[in-house]
Amino acid sequence: MKKTTALLTVLLIILSLFSGCSLKGSDLTVGLITDPNEANENSINSASWSGITLASYSYGVNGIYSVPEASTEEAFAASFAELYDQGCRIIVVPSNVFRNAVKTAQTKYKDCTFICISFAPDSMTSNTVSAMFAENESGFVAGFAAAQTLKSGRFGAVFGMDVPSSRRYSGGFKAGVEYSNNNYGTSVTIDDESIVYAGSYNDSETGINLARQLFGSGIKCLFTDGGKTAAGVFEMAKRLRGSGEDVWVIGSGIDQFNNGIYEGNRSITLTSAVSRVGSAISKIIGQYLDGTLRGGKQILFSCKDDCIGIPTGDVNIPKEIRDECEELTKKIASGEIVVPNEWEELFD
Repeated sequence: MKKTTALLTVLLIILSLFSGCSLKGSDLTVGLITDPNEANENSINSASWSGITLASYSYGVNGIYSVPEASTEEAFAASFAELYDQGCRIIVVPSNVFRNAVKTAQTKYKDCTFICISFAPDSMTSNTVSAMFAENESGFVAGFAAAQTLKSGRFGAVFGMDVPSSRRYSGGFKAGVEYSNNNYGTSVTIDDESIVYAGSYNDSETGINLARQLFGSGIKCLFTDGGKTAAGVFEMAKRLRGSGEDVWVIGSGIDQFNNGIYEGNRSITLTSAVSRVGSAISKIIGQYLDGTLRGGKQILFSCKDDCIGIPTGDVNIPKEIRDECEELTKKIASGEIVVPNEWEELFD
């Protein structure tokens, strides 16, 4: 268990002193089991932890997290037990890799609520909710923004695993590029051979090697979806940029600008397909506290909830294109633009 518990406790004490009122969630401890990196790895763990931090400010909840000692079912079970024994009655589960472990935990710890991020366990019990995100929509906006900015060239993607969220990302990404080509005259190409899966979110060397191969084949911009594998993609792009190559990376989950910094405040991160996971988690915790949360269901967060898009302050995307992206998200939210769910749908 990490020392983050003490940090949040201090924050809560300070907040209560300044607010002069009690914090209604102060009896609730929310836990995060990380996948399998630290909570500050600038991807899904960071996004999930930001939701617990936001809930600590909004509702006064306490927060702790546990890093599994290994990527095994036994280690996952031990982290669930650790969080529960530390008093967690909500546990945030940020990855599909915990599918089997959470299936056991939700039955073993019946007085605990599990918030599964971007996946649904095989059995959705009444103490489990699944926060799903329209990754296809954020991928669409990011693909459109990238095509509008770079105008031409080959795009590709390196994803950690071949899972539904990655397929939604890739489907939306391709559709966003095509929307730009068809309606704004850009000439970006992207094909199915340039969308590759590393087989792990925790393999930086594979990320480096795949990025080297794809950039070496003439690809100008790579989309990637998190963890140490994505960190490898960023690392390779920074090396190439340092040697004069004009390559870019599109991040996912949260704003990945800092992951791409290679010189001063210059970054090879063109933009990021953002799912505002933290906001969604905080909303679910709020529903739990006010008694309106209904377990056993999937909750979809999308452009309609202002939980999808690209960062508003992207310095590598011109302001006029960011403004166009904002209008695009409104059209998606209204249903004027319907984004396909998966890559395969584009070839029907």
